Amino acid sequence: MTGFGTSWRPPAPGTMIGTLLASRRNAMDRELRMTVLRRAADITGGSSALQQRLGVEPHALELWLSGRATVPEWVFMLAVDLVVRDDIARAAQDRRATPREEREPPENEIARS
Repeated sequence: MTGFGTSWRPPAPGTMIGTLLASRRNAMDRELRMTVLRRAADITGGSSALQQRLGVEPHALELWLSGRATVPEWVFMLAVDLVVRDDIARAAQDRRATPREEREPPENEIARS
């Protein structure tokens, strides 16, 4: 028994699985945000240039890039915008007249399918 007249109850069925999935989703989200931020830093010419472009403190950017702090939504969206604009610009410079041809998967990939 616990205090205040209530008794302990085991978690409801499925609660643990839900908690594990939420934890995994949070980890994937954190990794995605760090990856996009790193890519934006590469595009802008490094973390110092990205820090100036975003208008954030160097220490905050260092924490976000290292994964020791969560990247705020607004910073993430600005970084996504930088990455997407860069990808669009690179695609516009692609000189191929036709799309890439689909390649046949190697034998070992066919076996796994």
